[in-house]
Amino acid sequence: KRRAFAVAPEEGDVTPPFLDVADSAPPEEPSLRLSAPPEESAQ
Repeated sequence: KRRAFAVAPEEGDVTPPFLDVADSAPPEEPSLRLSAPPEESAQ
């Protein structure tokens, strides 16, 4: 249901999508960045 809200912000207003994206964006970005450097170095 979270993905549906992000795709259809109109149905869940602009609050649900914003909160979902903000909550899932920050943690995911840092994780990918931290996981990216080690992988590049390993290769």
